[in-house]
Amino acid sequence: MGVNWDSAYNLAMVQLIVKPMSSTLQWQPEPNLLERLTHLAQQRGQSPEVIVTEAVNLYLQLQSSQPQTADPLIGLFAGSSDLADRSEDILQQDITPASGWTWKQP
Repeated sequence: MGVNWDSAYNLAMVQLIVKPMSSTLQWQPEPNLLERLTHLAQQRGQSPEVIVTEAVNLYLQLQSSQPQTADPLIGLFAGSSDLADRSEDILQQDITPASGWTWKQP
């Protein structure tokens, strides 16, 4: 099975035909990515389609093996668990006459 690597590299758009679903995906890879893909395919003696299929399978396996959190912000910030309880103390430490922060008198 011969692949014309020059024409594969010069493609502005790659069409992937997914036969089981009879769908066509439009993919416009960056030129550097397409060059790396065709180079790897040539080294392995495989078609670019085989390598893309392998890459998608690996990506989907990785995504399904990682637990998904309900809120992507959970765990984003590291800090004290009593931050809300200590908020006034924390603000009090940084108050100076020049800061513009003052305590209201009752």
